[in-house]
Amino acid sequence: MAIHHVTGAYQLEILIAAQDFGEVSSRVIGHLEGIAGVAGIHVGIATDILSYHFDGGSK
Repeated sequence: MAIHHVTGAYQLEILIAAQDFGEVSSRVIGHLEGIAGVAGIHVGIATDILSYHFDGGSK
């Protein structure tokens, strides 16, 4: 997770890595909404899908 203070329309930009979109919704957004002083959340999603294939060595 990385959090950056920015100028402009929004005050913070948060970059996270998650297993799936459900994790983003339930864990991250739900947690941020519960923080005192957070007036609103605007979500923008960019994806980079990584796939790992492991060769177990069996033939």
